[in-house]
Amino acid sequence: MLAYYFPPDSSSGAFRPLFFSKYLSKKGIKVTVLTARETDFLPFQVLDKMMLSQIPSNVRVVRTRVLRPREFLINLKHKFSKKAHQKGESINSQKKEKESFFKILKDIFIEFFAIPDAQMGWIPIVLREGIRIIKKNKIDVIYVTGSPWSSMIAGVLLRSQTGVPLVLDFRDPWVSNPGFILRSKLSRLIEKKMERKIISNADAVIANTSELRDDFLKRYPFLTINQVYTINNGFEDHVDFKAPKNSAFTMVHTGDIYFSRNPLPLLQAVYNLIFTKKIPKNRLRLFLIGDLETAIDDVRVLLNTDVLKNVVQIFSRLPYEKSLKYQIDSDALILIQPDLPLQVPRKLYDYMAVRKPILAITNSFGATASIVNQYGIGEVVTNATDSIQEKVLKLYNEWENFGTKLYPKSLTHDFINSRQAEKLVSILDSVINS
Repeated sequence: MLAYYFPPDSSSGAFRPLFFSKYLSKKGIKVTVLTARETDFLPFQVLDKMMLSQIPSNVRVVRTRVLRPREFLINLKHKFSKKAHQKGESINSQKKEKESFFKILKDIFIEFFAIPDAQMGWIPIVLREGIRIIKKNKIDVIYVTGSPWSSMIAGVLLRSQTGVPLVLDFRDPWVSNPGFILRSKLSRLIEKKMERKIISNADAVIANTSELRDDFLKRYPFLTINQVYTINNGFEDHVDFKAPKNSAFTMVHTGDIYFSRNPLPLLQAVYNLIFTKKIPKNRLRLFLIGDLETAIDDVRVLLNTDVLKNVVQIFSRLPYEKSLKYQIDSDALILIQPDLPLQVPRKLYDYMAVRKPILAITNSFGATASIVNQYGIGEVVTNATDSIQEKVLKLYNEWENFGTKLYPKSLTHDFINSRQAEKLVSILDSVINS
C-alpha cells in the first residue's frame, strides 16, 4: 500500500488508507504501507500522535524520506536574492533585461519541479524502497492512493519493474478537479498526459464517487466498466450516541474552509434570522472548527456585530477526537461544498457516524447532493443567503418541536468502513486472479 498521507498525519487523505489497512489486516491479508517520514511532512500537515494507536500491530509501516526539489530551488533563490539585495548592487537597464530573461527561465525550471506536485522527488525513493519491499515480502498486488499524484507515477514504475499488478485509488479528481485550471498551461498539458498514461497502465482504477468513475469512463474509451470501480469513503461504526439536550440549537461545521467554500452566505443567513427575531439570539449557536482561509476580513466584520457576538465561534484545527465530540454534541451539521460536482468531502462520512441532520451547502447536482438526497440524511441548498436562511429556520423549528433528530443507522449502513474494505478486497482478488 503506497500512501503518502498516513498517521500521524491527520489530514483527510490519511483516513482512507488507515482504515483499509486496518480491515484488510483483519481478514488475514499481510499489509505493508510505504509512506513518508514524519519529519518530511509539509508544514501545513497537522500531526495527531493519537492516530498512531489506530494502526494495527500486524500492519508493517515503512517510512522514507521525501525530496522536494522545487522547495530547495525556491529557498536557494530567496537566499541569493537576499544576498544581492544586501549588497545593494546597482543594475543598468541592459543587465536588467538579461536578468529578466534568466528569471523567466528560472521560474520555468522551478515550475517543472512541481509537476505533478511537490512530492515528485519522492518517486525515485519509492521506486528503490518499493522494489526492495516487493522482493523481500513477495507482494501480490500494489495499491496506490492519491493524491499526491507522484505516488501513482511511482506505482506505475513499480509495476513495470516488478510485474506486480497495480490498483490506483483516486480519492479526488486529478485533471477533472476545478482547481486544475489554476495550473499553468505547461503543467496542464503534461499532467493530462500523465493521468492518461498511469490509468492505461493500471490493472484496476478506483474512484471515490460514482460521478468520478463515470468521468473516467467518458474521457478514456480504452477503459471497460470492469476496470473502473467505485468505493466511497466511509466511517467507523461508533457506539450509539444519545441525542444531546442543548439549550440552544447548535450547528457545527468541522474542517478547513478554503477555495470556493465561502462561509459568508451562511453567516449572513444566521445574522438575518436573529436580526429579524425569527430565532432568538440565545437559542442559536454555530461552531466553525478548522482554519478559515476565505473571506476572512468580511467574516470578521460580521462576527464583530452585536447580533453574532456569542452566537458564532471559530476554532482552529482540533484533534480528531475533540472534533468528533463537537459533532456528537450538535443538533445539525454543516457542510460547505460548492463547485466540486465530482467530489464528496470526507467530513460527510464523518457526519454519518453521529447521525445528525446535515445541511449540505452545495450544487443541487453532483456527488455530494446525490448522497444526501438519496439516503435522506439532510437538506441540500445552494450557497445563497436566502436559501440557507430558509433551511436553517426549518431545521430550527423541527428542533424546537421535536428535539434533536437521530436518523436510523440503517440509512448509511453501506458506508461503514468495514463494508468499503470488503469491496477493496474483492477488487484486489480479481486483479490478482486475472
